Amino acid sequence: MDIYSISIVIVLIALTAFFVAAEFAIVKVRSSRIDYLIAEGNNRATPVKTVITNLDEYLSACQ
Repeated sequence: MDIYSISIVIVLIALTAFFVAAEFAIVKVRSSRIDYLIAEGNNRATPVKTVITNLDEYLSACQ
């Protein structure tokens, strides 16, 4: 294996780690906490609510 192939493998492993971490974060988030943040006026919580409402679609995208 040359350096190019090794670099590609390392990048692919890093991308896999990123998507696994994203999947765990989506699954572990509490809906009540997101609802609280939305009620507090946190605009960044609204897209998160969309993600956890459509959990199956987002998890299949992560996998």
